[in-house]
Amino acid sequence: MFSRLPLVTKALLIANIAIFLLQYLLGDWLTASFALWPIVPDAGSFGSDRSFMPWQLATYAFLHGDPMHLVFNMLALVMFGAQLEQLWGTRRYLIYFSVCVIGAGNTAIDAATIARRLGAESVTMVYRRTPNEMTAYNFEFEFAKKEGIEYRFLSNPVAVRGTDTVTGLECVKMRLGAPDSSGRPRPEAIPDSNFVLECDMVISAIGQEKHQSLAAQLNLEMRNGYIVTDAHNQTSRPGIYAGGDCVRVTGDASTVMAVQDGKIAARGIHAALLETLVTAND
Repeated sequence: MFSRLPLVTKALLIANIAIFLLQYLLGDWLTASFALWPIVPDAGSFGSDRSFMPWQLATYAFLHGDPMHLVFNMLALVMFGAQLEQLWGTRRYLIYFSVCVIGAGNTAIDAATIARRLGAESVTMVYRRTPNEMTAYNFEFEFAKKEGIEYRFLSNPVAVRGTDTVTGLECVKMRLGAPDSSGRPRPEAIPDSNFVLECDMVISAIGQEKHQSLAAQLNLEMRNGYIVTDAHNQTSRPGIYAGGDCVRVTGDASTVMAVQDGKIAARGIHAALLETLVTAND
C-alpha cells in the first residue's frame, strides 16, 4: 500500500517518522528549535475557527513526540496527500492508482488522458487490433503518448478480476485475420495466451451497437452490417432515410458526420416532397 501512495506523501511520512525519532533522541532542544518556526500554530488554535494547511498540522504533531501524535500525523498526511500534491504543482486527485481503458477511439483517448490528469499513476489503453486500425485521430494518439498513456495492442479483454474491488483486467492475445464488415482485419484470439493487467479501475469505451434489428423489421437492404442508402441517404424503402454510424461504412463515424447525414437526408426529404407536390398539381 505504501508503494502506491503519492511521492510527496511518502516523503512526508518518512520525514515524520525520522523527526519523531529525533524528538526522543534530542528531547526539548528539538522542540525549542521547531518552536521558532513562524508557521507553527499554538495548541489552543486548534479549537478556533482558524484553518490550517497540512504542513501546519504536521508541524504540530512533530512538536509532540508521543505515539498518538505520530499516528495522528501519519493519518493526516495520507488524508491531505492530494492537497499537498496540488499545492506543489503535481496532480493527485484520483483515488485510483492504475487504470485500464478498453478501446482505441477518440472517446477512449479522452477517458485515458483525463484519468491521467486526475492523478492515476498509470493508464493503459487496451485494444484488440494494432495502431493501424485505430479509429482515433492520429494527433489524438500522439497526444495521449505524450501524456504518458501506455498501450497494449493485440489484446482483447475477457474478464474483470476482483471480488469487491477491481484488481485486474484479464486479456487474451490476438492476431489479425481476414477483413471484417468494416474492412479492417478481423482480430482472432490466440489459444492459451491469457494474461492479467493489474489495475484498480476499468473504463469501457468501445462504442455502441447498431440497431440492426430495426433495419430487419423495416426490411431495409443491408450490406456488411450497414444500411444501404443513396446519395440523399434514402434507404431501399422510399420515404425512409438513415444516417450516422449505421450507414457509414468508410470515413469518420463521429457526431459531426451524423449531423451532416441528417442535413443531407433533410434536403432529400425536401426535394421528394416538392416533387410530390409538383406531381399532384399536374
